Amino acid sequence: VRRATNELAGTLNYRTNEKIDSYIHAPLNINEVNYRMLQDAMVNLSDEKERNSFFVDVLSAYKGDIYSFSYCTADGDYYGAIYNKDGMIEIIKNLEETNRETRYFPVNDDMTTGVYKQSTGKTNPRLSDWYHAAAIAKTAVFSPVYKCSLLNEMAISAVYPIYTENGTLKGVLASRLLLPDISDTLSEIVRNYGGAVAIVEKSSGNLIANSAGIANYALSDDGKLIRKSLDTLNNAAFDEAYRAYCDAGIKELSAKGANGRLAIHVQNYQELGLDWVILSAVPEKPLSMIMMQNIYITIFLVILIVIVSVIVFSVVSRKLLKPID
Repeated sequence: VRRATNELAGTLNYRTNEKIDSYIHAPLNINEVNYRMLQDAMVNLSDEKERNSFFVDVLSAYKGDIYSFSYCTADGDYYGAIYNKDGMIEIIKNLEETNRETRYFPVNDDMTTGVYKQSTGKTNPRLSDWYHAAAIAKTAVFSPVYKCSLLNEMAISAVYPIYTENGTLKGVLASRLLLPDISDTLSEIVRNYGGAVAIVEKSSGNLIANSAGIANYALSDDGKLIRKSLDTLNNAAFDEAYRAYCDAGIKELSAKGANGRLAIHVQNYQELGLDWVILSAVPEKPLSMIMMQNIYITIFLVILIVIVSVIVFSVVSRKLLKPID
């Protein structure tokens, strides 16, 4: 039973890894496909319609993969497009003309911008974690976790530094992911397994996503992001598995859960700056019950076949041994 449940936990972990891999690689591919448009000045950033069309078209083409696509120049000019809370695309601008505020504008059919509806205040995008990550890495990389100012959601950015021919930093391209979307995906994955999945940062133990529907973060009164740790899930088996993996590299174990023992599988997920731990668990008891039920059914069918065989043998024997008149 333990081997079977461990294999099931491993399968759940593998499927989770596949989904996460697909989710994570989407923004990397988007950056890879589009960075030359900016590097080679194929998009005229001074032309509002052309600029807006570029960002809106890319974001529309990858709907469901990213929620925002933007670019910050080395001079601090910041452009892009983002899906708002209503699922509508808005234009992002942080320029001299916006008083260096990051403002969000509705986009008209002719790709001009309307009157801005919201501002997240004066900011310098070049001081953001995502810009800094690209400038330091000097290659494609993922940013640390941060809070999306417009949506108040936990997010990460796949960032791509763009350079001039002489190697000077020209700007940073960013394709952004909302992390709550990963939790929704995990909930769908575990539905057919009767188990649970959690993803945490390896170094901190802070939650990235989980299948239990529990919030992975909170916001302070002044709107700052408050990260939550793995113990927020109140899952002692996951806590034990995480410690065992970090301390001794143990990837498979059986641990006591709230309703019985759990088969747990642990896997490290690393990708361009991301260093996550995926924990998947499957209860041993339900599988034991299913196996016992199958054994009982098999025994019953064997006994039934024996009884039927005896009856058939008896009837046939009587006919064959019946005296001839």
